[in-house]
Amino acid sequence: MKNLFYIAFAVLLTSCFEPDEVLPTQKVNEITVRLNTSTNQTTYVNLSNLLNNNIGVQTQWQLKFQHAENAWAIYINPLAKAGIHNTTNTDFKAINSSYETSKITWQVDIPTASGTYPAIGAWGDYSFSNPESYKDVFIMTWEETGTYYFYKFQLLDATDSAYHIRYGALNDSVGQTKWIVKNQNYAHSYFSLKDDALFTRLEPNKEDWNICFTYISDSTKRHPNLPHIPTANAFFGLFQTLNINQDLNKIYLDTSARFNEIDYFYARDLPYTRIDQLLSPFFKWDFVGQQAFTEKEIVLIVKNKEKYFALQPTSVTSQGLESLEFKIRVKQL
Repeated sequence: MKNLFYIAFAVLLTSCFEPDEVLPTQKVNEITVRLNTSTNQTTYVNLSNLLNNNIGVQTQWQLKFQHAENAWAIYINPLAKAGIHNTTNTDFKAINSSYETSKITWQVDIPTASGTYPAIGAWGDYSFSNPESYKDVFIMTWEETGTYYFYKFQLLDATDSAYHIRYGALNDSVGQTKWIVKNQNYAHSYFSLKDDALFTRLEPNKEDWNICFTYISDSTKRHPNLPHIPTANAFFGLFQTLNINQDLNKIYLDTSARFNEIDYFYARDLPYTRIDQLLSPFFKWDFVGQQAFTEKEIVLIVKNKEKYFALQPTSVTSQGLESLEFKIRVKQL
């Protein structure tokens, strides 16, 4: 009887404790990302299904319009050697081909701690429910198949869901107007001044990508240990970057834990940051050999809603900055 009591007590005691949660074995996949400045300028990656899509790489565009709610940034195409100049003149007709463009110091988009600051700057007063444009006329230059173009454009006004612009060649006194409608399913739309063409699907739906490999402009003085390609501004260069879909993702750069040791329980307590881009996080540069080499000590952990992903480069090959190929191992935690 006494033995039966001890057995019953042991069973009862055991049932009071739940076993530790055990995660299934994490599958490690490898993806290859190819990037170059001519035919493969942008690669979007969906970490949930590990599709990477090179979208819009053949398309010539100059202006990129932000779609986020209560946000009104207008960016330029860094791969077109594009630059912006604010004439501070509001008379569209007065800006013509006699304007002295050879002495302009062209402005380019620059990354900051709070996100990319556009070359065009603040084009209006955003304190109103609908931004009130200052109506300054901007001149834009860019290079296309060896030819440099000069166009002018002006923000006429905007609503909470669209931009209204006027644009034309420098000698066009009237110009054309167009409404650029915001679509909350996409981060941006793209516009070609020369071709009068609006592109609304040059990037995936923002639900369908986490990170994006591409190029940005930044100060060459700030990054002396990284290679760059010249831009329209002598003090800024074109660098390889990793863009983050910050509407839906946060990141943590880990240099202490080994890739194989990182799991869900480790990742869920990390101090994640919402940021829009990282400059060349997956490689360092050998200036003697003019080659990239892998930054193997670093692991990028991405938090997407309630999902966690760990990424680490395993190799990188390059032909200068103009052509890069990354092999990256990825696992969902």
